[in-house]
Amino acid sequence: MTMPFSVHDPKGIFGFRIGDAISFHLTATDQDSWIDQIKKISIDEVRLPTPTAAPEIRLTKSGAAMVVTPSDIISAIEKH
Repeated sequence: MTMPFSVHDPKGIFGFRIGDAISFHLTATDQDSWIDQIKKISIDEVRLPTPTAAPEIRLTKSGAAMVVTPSDIISAIEKH
């Protein structure tokens, strides 16, 4: 995933390359936000959550959005 952040000190990103795994500290105020304490980390240190199926969103005839989960689809198949 890519997310834009302002960097508090531009020298802090020197030497990083696209695709590097990093950790950083995010500071946010009412008017501003930035990152600092940027460190390259080993890809082995990256802990990602187990992916789950995202619900499918369909439009009804009236144009309203309807969320359909995988279990809804299975239930519909079992009824037919």
